[in-house]
Amino acid sequence: MSRAAKDHPPPDWEGLLTKALERAGLFSAAEARLHNIGTALLRYAVTRGRVEPFLIRGIYRFTAAPQSNVDQLYALWIWSGEVGVFSHETALRLHELSDVLPARVHLTLPAAWQKRRLRVPKWAELFFYDLERMDTTYAEGLPVTTPLRTIRDTALLGTAPEQVEMAMKDGLHRGLFTRSGLTRALKDTPWPSSFGPPTASSARSKPASAKRARARA
Repeated sequence: MSRAAKDHPPPDWEGLLTKALERAGLFSAAEARLHNIGTALLRYAVTRGRVEPFLIRGIYRFTAAPQSNVDQLYALWIWSGEVGVFSHETALRLHELSDVLPARVHLTLPAAWQKRRLRVPKWAELFFYDLERMDTTYAEGLPVTTPLRTIRDTALLGTAPEQVEMAMKDGLHRGLFTRSGLTRALKDTPWPSSFGPPTASSARSKPASAKRARARA
């Protein structure tokens, strides 16, 4: 092998594709560079129709990859460096608890990320909190808060009371948690232990420990 070949290894499209197919065919420009695929090669691949920019600056998708109903979520998760956890109303949807239709994708990031200058997609809403491992699980191959944590978060967020109550009943019916576990999860929230709707004065309470960030222009 020549010195030049050692200094400039060939682009590893196959390796990048293998990695991307684990995540709906999506990858970041930074990941492409790790596979010896720089900006110029990416642009060329776009003109050839092999890859396409996808929703967020710096995120790409192999056009041959099958589409799914969670492509948008994978794009945001990759944007977060794969450290974000889907939470709140987005987690309700992933767990198929209630029939809530979130206006934005909800993602929780470590508290330290609040100090970063982030270009948040307009369709996303971020929360900053250090989740415990016991509060996270997986759904659709994506990290998501557990059903109990999700119900607690949405109760504090101010999600429509009928949706939160539906999620509680669905979760109990499906055996995702116990009534005693739900009682503990609802501690210090606007919801009484009877699981009825919260009082009007407390329905919009927010968690003191979780900070929120919406899209910046």
